[in-house]
Amino acid sequence: MRNLIVVSLLAAGAVLAAQTPAAVPRAVHLTLHEGTNMAAALSPDGRTIAMDLLGTLWTMPAQGGAARAITDIFLDARQPSWSPDSRRLAFQAYRHSTWQIWTVNADGTDLKPVTSSPFDDREPVWAPDGARLAFSSDRGGSYDIWTLTLATGEVRRITTASSNEFMPSWRSATDVAYVSDRRDAPGLYAAPAAGKGGEDVLVQAADGALAAPAFGPAGGVAFNAITGSRSRLMVGERNIADADEDVFPFRPQWLPDGDLLYTADGKIKRRLAAGGAARVIEFSADVSFTRPAFTPKRHAFDVAGAQPVRGIMHPAIFNRTRVYGAKMIRDLPRREDIYLGIASSKHAMAIAGIDSARPGSDPIKYRVVNSWGPDIGDHGIYHMYAEWFEENVFKLAIHQSVLDRRDRAAYDDPEPVPGGNFY
Repeated sequence: MRNLIVVSLLAAGAVLAAQTPAAVPRAVHLTLHEGTNMAAALSPDGRTIAMDLLGTLWTMPAQGGAARAITDIFLDARQPSWSPDSRRLAFQAYRHSTWQIWTVNADGTDLKPVTSSPFDDREPVWAPDGARLAFSSDRGGSYDIWTLTLATGEVRRITTASSNEFMPSWRSATDVAYVSDRRDAPGLYAAPAAGKGGEDVLVQAADGALAAPAFGPAGGVAFNAITGSRSRLMVGERNIADADEDVFPFRPQWLPDGDLLYTADGKIKRRLAAGGAARVIEFSADVSFTRPAFTPKRHAFDVAGAQPVRGIMHPAIFNRTRVYGAKMIRDLPRREDIYLGIASSKHAMAIAGIDSARPGSDPIKYRVVNSWGPDIGDHGIYHMYAEWFEENVFKLAIHQSVLDRRDRAAYDDPEPVPGGNFY
């Protein structure tokens, strides 16, 4: 299931008139040379790079150049993994209501799902024998590592801990490595792929949000780690990325010549695992679509005098002391509000976006979808500033998989507060 964050809060709304669509549809053609949060993988024969871009899988020559789409825009295809014979790709796709594992030939033919369940099946990686896939899934409650035998459809559970285990990678023909967010010792672990309950072993201890590891011919391990506002490309305990490089959180790939293939700064890159400058593999991807007809809203910026403000949530908007001539009981500190029962949950909203000065910094405001419908706020959308969030949000419903280690600890051992809960 896709992650949904729901907030329950006190809010006020205003009415906004609907816009009237008009104009004529028009064709749009773009050539892209960069991507956001994309993953890439080089085929075992060294000839072709597969990448995900705009929810579509693309292939291109290993040295770069024109990319060709091999799936449509409706799959939301992510994180390609090559079969050992370089003939097929496995990937995760959100075609219906959950993430599932799909496979496709390198030329885009024979597209088919290989898992089907009401749970999320994600992050597939092909086994060295070509007969199995390792993937993560929450079909056991929390996220765990599973294997799928392609010929029979047999699914086998590899990990069983109460923590989340995800982003698998084959450490050898018999062992699967993965990220674990276990509370006492998070890091990279490995376990036997036979799934017989063998004890897992710590491969690399590391703090922060980790991505799937890649293993070199001499046993070295490379992985992505995000701590604070920095995203790093780690080889063991050493960061080889540039200080200002934005490394994307996906599995790097160790190449036979000692390079690592990875994605960062919107590009596909290669860099020696021993260190040194990165080399960009340039690509071009042509995208065409029809832009629906619409009439942009006209804003009267030259109108004098006070104008209505719609869809804003900020404590400064409500100056009750000035209106009533005295401090109101509602203006007590939030903790006292909660204990006295003055403030409580009233309705739910879904957070649709966050505005911050830079990635990883504290939010300035949130874009929330109001549960009261489209006739209030800005077509049902509110712009909730962090100050309002702090005063008026009482409950959060958050999927366990997106919690960091600190919040995960609060989930495992909550301290009940009247009016506030962790679910």
